[in-house]
Amino acid sequence: MHQGKIILLLKQVNLSLEQYRRAQMKELDLTPSQGLALAYLFEQNGHPMCATELHEQFGVSKAAISTTLHALRQKGYVEFCGTMDDVRRKPVTLTEKAYAVQRTLDEGLAAQQQALCKDIPPAVMAAMESGLHTMLQNIAGG
Repeated sequence: MHQGKIILLLKQVNLSLEQYRRAQMKELDLTPSQGLALAYLFEQNGHPMCATELHEQFGVSKAAISTTLHALRQKGYVEFCGTMDDVRRKPVTLTEKAYAVQRTLDEGLAAQQQALCKDIPPAVMAAMESGLHTMLQNIAGG
């Protein structure tokens, strides 16, 4: 397969996922990025993370993470803890409001993944996941 085709396919999948997430998040007054950030924070099982750690995990700009976290704070989903002046290093914790929407977000992500992966055999899914992880490592390394 031509390598340019892989990039085009990834872009098409990404656009479809964004459209789906945008519609799903609209009812919660969240952007897709805010919903994904919350989902990631839920996976940390209460372990606070700072903006810099989120930037490293998501691979997006520090400004984008900062904008996302500040919007989540304004909407009452997260709080910044501590007394440090540098917000990028302040631990981010989830609020009760965030935990109240956790089930809705989890169900939405599960439904989205199920629809996306329908009719793909488990062995193919494992190979695709491995390939995507390798792509991310390649991007991070070079």
